[in-house]
Amino acid sequence: FCAKTVLCCQKYGQLAHIPKVKRDLRDYALSLLQPIISDILLSLKKQNISVRTVHSESGPGQLEMALDYGDTLKTADDQLFFRKTVHAIARRHGYVASFLPKLLADQCGSGMHLHFSLWKDGCNITGEDGKHALSPQAEHFVAGILHHLPSLTALTTPSCNSFRRIVPHCWSGAYTAWGWDNREAAIRIPSQPGQVSPSHVELKTIDASANPYIVLGGVIAAGLDGLRNGLTLKRECFTDPESLSDDEKKQAGITALPNDLETALSLFQQNRVLIDAMGEAFAKSYQGVKRYENAIFVNKSLNEEVEMLLCRY
Repeated sequence: FCAKTVLCCQKYGQLAHIPKVKRDLRDYALSLLQPIISDILLSLKKQNISVRTVHSESGPGQLEMALDYGDTLKTADDQLFFRKTVHAIARRHGYVASFLPKLLADQCGSGMHLHFSLWKDGCNITGEDGKHALSPQAEHFVAGILHHLPSLTALTTPSCNSFRRIVPHCWSGAYTAWGWDNREAAIRIPSQPGQVSPSHVELKTIDASANPYIVLGGVIAAGLDGLRNGLTLKRECFTDPESLSDDEKKQAGITALPNDLETALSLFQQNRVLIDAMGEAFAKSYQGVKRYENAIFVNKSLNEEVEMLLCRY
C-alpha cells in the first residue's frame, strides 16, 4: 500500500493563521514535519513495518509513505497499524493526522494505492520475460479487476467522501482504463529503470476509508475471475481518459466509475463474483452498514463531512 495523509494545521488546540500555514506546509512540508516523520518511522520499525519511501505530496501538509511489500494478510495488517501509528505520533506532536479522502475542496485528496504482483513457484510472473508487456496471466488478472471495478468501488472507495475524490485530473483513477505510467488510469503499469518487463501493477482507485482486508479480498476475487475466465485486457489508454471523446472511450471499452456511493452499492449488489467471495451474510451486513452511512452523509456539505470524519480517518 502507498498511503497519503494530511497533517492538519490545528496545533495544540489553537488554529494557526491558515493561509500562511497552508503555504508553509505546501512548500516546506518535509522540513517542517521532519520530527514527526522521524518518530513515525522509528515506531514503525519497532513494529517490523518497513517503509520504502517518504515524500511530500501536492496538498499542504500532505505526505506519502509507501509501505514495503508482503503477503496479503501482512500487508493488510501493516496498513492498519501504520494508520494508527501515524495518528498517535501526530497527536503526540500536537497535530491531527487525517487520511480522509477529500479534506480540502481545492486539493486532489488522499488515496491509498495498492501495488501488487503475481507469483508462481517462487517466481514473479507479472511481466512477460524480457518484454515490455504483462504476462498472459497478469493480463487476465488485470482485466478481471477492470471488469469488476465499478462494483469494487463499493469496497475500495466506500464512503460518500470518497466519491468527492474520484473525479478526473486528481490521479484517482476515475475511469476503467489502464496504461503504462498513466497516473490518470485506474490501473497503472509502472516502468522501472533498467528493467524491461514490469514487476508489479498499481491500482489507484482506493482510499483509506476502506477496510484493507475487504479491499484485498475483493481485488483478488475480481482478478481470479479474470484469470479463470481468460478475460481480455482492453486497449491501453495512453492519455488522460477524460480527454477522449465519447466514441474513443467506447471503442477502448473505457467507462466512468460511479460518482456516488449509492450507485456503487447497487452495482455491488448485482455482482455475484464479489458477493460469493464475500459470503452472502457478510455482504448483506456490509451493504446495510454502508447504506446507513450513505443516508447520514448524502446531503451533507464537504465542510460538514470533514467536521464529522476528520479524526475518524
